[in-house]
Amino acid sequence: MQKKVLLLVVWAFLVASLLSESFADSLNSKNDSAQAAAASSEEDENADAVSNRGSQILEKLKQKKKEQLEQLWNEVEKSIDNEDYKNAAVQLESILKLDKNSKEAKELLDLCQENMNVPQPPQNPSPIKWTAGAKAGERMVLKVNGVEFAFRWCPAGKFMMGSPDSENGRGNDEPQHEVTLTKGFWIMETEVTVGMFKAFVNDTDYQSKGLTPWGFANGKIEQNSKYSWQNTGAVQSDSYPVTCLSLADVEAFCKWLSKKMGYTIQLPTEAQWEYACRAGTTSAYAGNLEDIAWFDNNSNKQLHPVGVKKPNAWGLYDMHGNVWEWCADWYDAYPNESVTDPTGSQSGYSRVFRGGSAFEDSRDCRSADRRGGDPDGRRCTTGFRCVKVQ
Repeated sequence: MQKKVLLLVVWAFLVASLLSESFADSLNSKNDSAQAAAASSEEDENADAVSNRGSQILEKLKQKKKEQLEQLWNEVEKSIDNEDYKNAAVQLESILKLDKNSKEAKELLDLCQENMNVPQPPQNPSPIKWTAGAKAGERMVLKVNGVEFAFRWCPAGKFMMGSPDSENGRGNDEPQHEVTLTKGFWIMETEVTVGMFKAFVNDTDYQSKGLTPWGFANGKIEQNSKYSWQNTGAVQSDSYPVTCLSLADVEAFCKWLSKKMGYTIQLPTEAQWEYACRAGTTSAYAGNLEDIAWFDNNSNKQLHPVGVKKPNAWGLYDMHGNVWEWCADWYDAYPNESVTDPTGSQSGYSRVFRGGSAFEDSRDCRSADRRGGDPDGRRCTTGFRCVKVQ
């Protein structure tokens, strides 16, 4: 009886165990189904997320490709503008890797490769060989970016700078003193013209700097931001003297021309300017003023193209009248003794300009007359010319 009970207990345990396993399997089966359903839902969500993320990545890649192409095309345009066909070809090949069906890139690449086979001028031409002139007034013409720059030779020498007490219209800042210039120099035959300055701006994209410019308005001069060296408010063409420039503008031009010519091109010192203006004369003017200058008596109160009036004895035009001309010196009192190669004061508030203008009377156009002005000023009656010291 006890054995049967034990067997029944064992059987019951076995049945219970089987039932337990069956129940567990059932539970596991249900859990597996729930997990499968959850996994399926999660996979759907993951698929949507992947799809969305993929779309975002594709959009970013498309945008990046677009930006790369735009950057490459900009580089192509810049290289072609600078006639750097080799670099343009490299950029075009990169474009074709990104957009192999670009017909424009293929055509431009062919053209660039053709131009690469054409001999190009050297990027840094050898410096122009400047030599001393054989005599005063000797002429040298140089071309930069297709524009002619004519210079005249001024030999080394001595002269009396300033004016005698008896000279009509003289100022107290003009005491006579002997000046020795130990080096000859080349000075521009005329003032720098609009056309010359335009060549500089076109080559460098230079933007004028300084105070609000002055311009012409109904026969008067006014200060207004609408004026510039390109628009003085008066009639002008490439042959007119360029005005409305600050000293910074002038120095930027000289720096550019120096690079182009391979030598230092600069403003004349005040002594060099007067020496060149006089051209060996000792009177108030380097000739008959009506013949050599535009001033208030004959200019009709307007500027005129350079080189129209007669030149002085050294072939220089418009040293008297038409426009005032910047010099390198700071405005200051003259020395009381003889000097050699003077450069003026090393500092100050005003920079010298000389020569008078079409709006001044004859006294202001004298060889010795001198003025000072704010170097940041941009005056519609002030221009400049350059020198190259030998």
